[in-house]
Amino acid sequence: MPSRLAAATPGGYRAAMSNASIETKRPAPGEPVIAMINWGGLRALYIKEVRRFFKVQLQTVWGPAFSAVLLLVVFSIAFGRGGRLVMGVPFATFAAPGLIAMAMMQNAFANSSFSLLVGKMQGTIVDYLMPPLSAGELLTALVAAAVTRAVLICFALLVIVNFWPGHILPAVPWAVLYFGLMGAGMLSFLGVLTSIWAEKFAAVLALRDLLFDRRLARNLPRLQPHKPVLLRDFRLPLRLPWHRRQPDPDRGGGAARRQHRARRAVLHADPQRLEIEELKGRAPAA
Repeated sequence: MPSRLAAATPGGYRAAMSNASIETKRPAPGEPVIAMINWGGLRALYIKEVRRFFKVQLQTVWGPAFSAVLLLVVFSIAFGRGGRLVMGVPFATFAAPGLIAMAMMQNAFANSSFSLLVGKMQGTIVDYLMPPLSAGELLTALVAAAVTRAVLICFALLVIVNFWPGHILPAVPWAVLYFGLMGAGMLSFLGVLTSIWAEKFAAVLALRDLLFDRRLARNLPRLQPHKPVLLRDFRLPLRLPWHRRQPDPDRGGGAARRQHRARRAVLHADPQRLEIEELKGRAPAA
């Protein structure tokens, strides 16, 4: 049978077998190739995101881990002298779990927020939009990769802090697992929203500092009962992209500048009208 098929098909046996395999694998018209979830695409995007940050693991995993350890050393020297105890345990042992949780959430936010933003800035966003992935599959892959980075940082910190201050093991493992994954997942979702919203790196860095930098806490509004908090109540100590300067008519050009000069000339020609405008506070600057 194969010899007859090879003889009847131009190109020989290999061409005949390839044509037969294509005929058997080709779906019928209108039949969905991906039934519910594109598991292959989801797995490929997740591996791609993990390899992206793992390729520079000294900066993305070990760097944040050693930064958290340095913070622990500074806090221990500043507040934990003389064998100070907090809730019956040494200060370093008390502060280590909080620093681990902070490092997990901070790096989960950083990983997910820079995934789409780098694509928008470098023009490679098509790699996320063109594959046959739904919004849920894309979001799942990005969040899962960010949580994976947070878990790796957690393991690295657990290895380091068990050398100093030592003997830091979870007493309730399921609670540590649940709250660690949920916290990293929440900040990962927030990072994806930030990368969709932001147009430049400055906006992401400002939001990250607002979330994790305690020096900006004094600029937050005081929460009062029965009083809504508005966006204008937040006083940011830096200029963001949406902080636009109001145009100066004297320095501007075009119709606005000519209109301003004409109005100023008319008012100076009529002293009585100029005095009325000055009393109302609407007279233009000379």
